[in-house]
Amino acid sequence: MTRHQALNAALSPREESALRRVQAGISMPNFLPAGEVERLKKLQLVEERDGRIHLTPEGSTRAEALAGAVNRRAVVTAP
Repeated sequence: MTRHQALNAALSPREESALRRVQAGISMPNFLPAGEVERLKKLQLVEERDGRIHLTPEGSTRAEALAGAVNRRAVVTAP
């Protein structure tokens, strides 16, 4: 999978949530949904090292983009 594909692949809300949880430091596999983590691994957005889930550089970029999108929505919907 190319970097472009990893950064632009459609993610389900549950996959987005799992990616944000890893970004927030929740890295123990038993605290993350296994199916979503497996897909994120296939997309090369996360990897498992030393028994923990870590963001790859692509995963970090994608998580930052998700955070930016959430912040933009909050600004747009604020009264």
